[in-house]
Amino acid sequence: MSTEARHENPPRDAVTGPLGAIAALAFAAAVSSWIAPLVSAGAGEMVVLTLVALAAAAAAVLRAGDVRRSAAAIATLWILLAVAAGLSVHSWFLAHELPEPVVGSVARLWSLAGLETVVVGEGIVSISHPTGWIDTSVTIEKLGHVGLGALALWAVIACARGRASIARRSIALVLAMVLLGLGSVVRLGVLTIIDTDLGWTGLYWMPWIEFLTFAPIAALIGLTTRALAASSPATGLAGEAADETVEHDGARPRRLTRPVMVAVSALAGVAASAALFLDPPGERSGGRVLIDDAHSDWAWADGRFDETAFGERRVYTYNSLVRLLGHFWEVDINHEERIDAALLEGVDVLVLKMPTRPYDEDEIDAVEAYVRAGGGLWLIGDHTNLFGSSTYLNRLSSRFGMRFRNDDQFELTTGGPTRIASGRASAASLWANGADEIRDLTFLTSCTIEAPVGAAELIGFGMCSEPGEYSHVNFFGNIRADRDEMFGAFAQQASVNVGRGRVTAFADSTVFSDFCIWDDVKSALAVHTIDRLNRDRGPAVGPLVSALGAAAGPAVLLALIAGAVAAGFTWLSGPAMAVSVAGATMLFGLVSQTSMPEPRTPLEHVRIHQDISGALFPTFLQWEPEMVYNPNAFDQFALCWNRVGIAPLRTSVLPTGGDPVAEILLLPVPERVTPEVAHDLHERLRAGGRLIIVAESGARMQRLALSSLLDTFGVEHRAVAIPTPAFPHAPGAIEHPLGVGVDRAGRIEITDADEMLVMPSSGLWFQTITCGEGELVVIDGATALSRRAAGMTFKQATDLEMALAELTMGLQRVIVGQQGERRLASLRPIAARVESLWQDAPELASTATHNANDGHDH
Repeated sequence: MSTEARHENPPRDAVTGPLGAIAALAFAAAVSSWIAPLVSAGAGEMVVLTLVALAAAAAAVLRAGDVRRSAAAIATLWILLAVAAGLSVHSWFLAHELPEPVVGSVARLWSLAGLETVVVGEGIVSISHPTGWIDTSVTIEKLGHVGLGALALWAVIACARGRASIARRSIALVLAMVLLGLGSVVRLGVLTIIDTDLGWTGLYWMPWIEFLTFAPIAALIGLTTRALAASSPATGLAGEAADETVEHDGARPRRLTRPVMVAVSALAGVAASAALFLDPPGERSGGRVLIDDAHSDWAWADGRFDETAFGERRVYTYNSLVRLLGHFWEVDINHEERIDAALLEGVDVLVLKMPTRPYDEDEIDAVEAYVRAGGGLWLIGDHTNLFGSSTYLNRLSSRFGMRFRNDDQFELTTGGPTRIASGRASAASLWANGADEIRDLTFLTSCTIEAPVGAAELIGFGMCSEPGEYSHVNFFGNIRADRDEMFGAFAQQASVNVGRGRVTAFADSTVFSDFCIWDDVKSALAVHTIDRLNRDRGPAVGPLVSALGAAAGPAVLLALIAGAVAAGFTWLSGPAMAVSVAGATMLFGLVSQTSMPEPRTPLEHVRIHQDISGALFPTFLQWEPEMVYNPNAFDQFALCWNRVGIAPLRTSVLPTGGDPVAEILLLPVPERVTPEVAHDLHERLRAGGRLIIVAESGARMQRLALSSLLDTFGVEHRAVAIPTPAFPHAPGAIEHPLGVGVDRAGRIEITDADEMLVMPSSGLWFQTITCGEGELVVIDGATALSRRAAGMTFKQATDLEMALAELTMGLQRVIVGQQGERRLASLRPIAARVESLWQDAPELASTATHNANDGHDH
């Protein structure tokens, strides 16, 4: 093409300009919807954003004219954006607070725009409004995590691809960054005004709103960079296509620089992955664990938890945790002694949990020296500086670059408890057999943790961080997202390497309490955490990993800048960066992976087959009436196993060192209990196993499921009708949970049962029968043992609830006892007491009321 022709129709670059910027912004918003750094968007929203990105990219490619090269350039940009999003999960997306000078500058800019503002402190700005002064937070996520990051990366690429002089492109880049910063502040001001007028707090975190509000900024920056960076100072016209080999200002031809740029960006990606994910565990140490109770009057390590300990304070103990850890390591409890070098002599892991009294300065010095010399330290806190725990822990954790925030957290859009996803590759490889995902872990109400870049191991997405409200009995606020709060992704567990030692901070002490430690994978998390702390990394590895961790933030930033600059030279930079980051992350993850330790002594346990059961196990936070009295909720039944010293496991993650004493089906679901599943259960039963089926034959689907299982086992049985049992009054719950007719309910009677115990008032039937070398136990009338009658695990029990718990524990004891004895007869006294209390229970629900659903038909 002649020079004249090129001046008439200057070639375009698909990446630079408004369309390229908008395409990058839309693609980044779609990716963030997928990885959910702020809040999970619907699949439809992600698809729409992706289609917008594709449309803008297609328009940019057609406008550029060179489809092959333009498409390659767009693909490179998008690959880098995807890599940036992946690295940002562990760095940029976990940043929230802004320095006070920055917050003050934002407030002053708003004042220049006509808003009357006052900086309150701690990132809060108060804005004058006709209804009064309104507080709002100024945080990185509100300024726009995704838009800021995506457009900053795009600007670097666009200016690197420019054909003007280096000085001119540098000016364009600086101007683009200034416009981006000012635009984000103006954008936040507009959103704040809309929020204060409409009360629409959700607009701060919706990906499609972030895209729409950043799109004008993207277009403006695109026009600016094209005008400055893409024009030649000699001609004032757009320069040659980016991939053409030309010289400017005496520079060497670009083709010679491409391999160097690709290599530099790839190495930078490897360095970023190493800083974030390389965490070699080292060799296991001796395994002596010391739990400090001398500074804590909560979550007592030696608290009494047994068959008679009921009520909130009784179930908040760490009795079960100590018992669990004792199967793997030698565990001691410090009751009264001060923490010093003599106390820590020979200790491999020190556990400091929920302090309610401060540590003296010399105690903190002793702990720090202990860690640097190779010790493991586990710090366990909780929400809102409860009992001063965060204040006391932070005096120590701050020496290692971590801080427990004085907040509580909850799921952003629902207010419910949060679930977590892994952060580091070592945490992604958390579980020994890989059978259970880490997302099975549900928190109660934790605080959040401020930690160095790359230190977050367990990350909660789509969360809201709420400051403590100390006028409330539990220091909680309103448990909903407000404009003066932080939201997004937060660390709930973080680990740093210090010298030869390691420190782990965990944000929710409640999850290891007696009433919920056996839920999902909480017990496995405790064992894995101690195992990672019980390591000797040697004199070289520990300091190396510590240095890498300290450099994580700069390493990520330099990697992204190197990749963006290289993208201005060649489309190979994107694939090179993606391959280097993905390969390095996988490699460092394998190097950092650890298997779960095997117990020294077998852990006596039952296996609850939750995957084929319909039972519910509500969390502590689910206090709505329909859950408090839910006839499908069996957390109390599971806790009774724990009270008699048997762990009720619902996953296969935790190594136990032996077979379960019994397998349990709680409300078996017909479509899940396939013939293959039933056959496997039967084989283990005949080989000497013990199977407990807890069912409710008063519900039709349960009756069918139980009958089908008995058919598979070759157990003769028949269906019988019994008077429908009445249930105690439950405020807010359905009056009768069975919904089985006016006066008749169903039961399955085993024809040749070895033993049978029938309780007419409550509707409970207990039956046992020998199957081969094993024993089958059928507990029918399960509703009487559910929350509907037996109550919750963590409140003070009524007389009837206490009697039902005693009956449940008595049954559990005889089930795991010796076979061949008439054991159910020993339960008759407590069964009679339950029946008497049942009949005397206030306001028994009428058996003639039929507004209930068939609660057990799953």
